[in-house]
Amino acid sequence: MHVRNARRLIGDGSEGRIEKISAEPAPKVHPPGEETPLITNPPRSRAVHGTGGFIALMLVVMVTAMTVVYGLTVALMSVDETNNSASWLAASKSRTFTSACIDNALSTLRNNSNASGNVNIDISNVNCVATISGSGNTRQIVANASSTDPFSRDSVDRLNVNVNINTNPFTVIEYKDILD
Repeated sequence: MHVRNARRLIGDGSEGRIEKISAEPAPKVHPPGEETPLITNPPRSRAVHGTGGFIALMLVVMVTAMTVVYGLTVALMSVDETNNSASWLAASKSRTFTSACIDNALSTLRNNSNASGNVNIDISNVNCVATISGSGNTRQIVANASSTDPFSRDSVDRLNVNVNINTNPFTVIEYKDILD
């Protein structure tokens, strides 16, 4: 029963004295020779006491783990994009230089219609070899260009061109990629 500041009559009620009653328990009196305990409140159970630190620690661990995963994901995406860009650049170089190699071989044929053999171009880590063969009015030019990207991967492009040298200017009969 929780009663605060209750009052009760003392005696038979004719005297009119009123005593104030407190709802708080009276202090415990210890017998002589027994020491008064220092702890007045009982300790809380472990389930309630100390969980705030554990929750904070788990929160820090989870946030750190998420940050590390996010950072690794971004780093790996950057490396992958760099690899793809380097490969694309090497392939573009070899494709461009294969066309340049064909143009160089056609220029050689224009200067000497009896030309045959290899015509080489080496520029900017790209090696291109065009082989001119054939007789009569038709010449075949096969060009191979290879480029190496910064990761030491080779990119090779090949073209085959058949040309009629009897016309002025030369007529390209067939122009096709050679796929491996």
